[in-house]
Amino acid sequence: MVNVLFKENKIPLINIVRKQEQEDILRNEYGAEYVLNSSKPNFDKDLYELSTKLSCKVAFDPIAGPTTGQVLQVLGEGGVIFVFGELSGKDV
Repeated sequence: MVNVLFKENKIPLINIVRKQEQEDILRNEYGAEYVLNSSKPNFDKDLYELSTKLSCKVAFDPIAGPTTGQVLQVLGEGGVIFVFGELSGKDV
């Protein structure tokens, strides 16, 4: 839903998933341009590089957990993360 809304309004969006299947669905069925898989070994590097390239300042996180901290670290100065769920059941 968020991917479709952002795409319609020409707002770049980095989608973060945990499985290849989710990555494929976002790219092939929803036309997502930026999808990163947090289970891949180069995730931290890719997240930093892409966040820097797109000057990311805002993140939405329904999962929470360790990835929240990773995302928060790459947001630009004054960046904000909205955590609206705790699906992981893990501490941030």
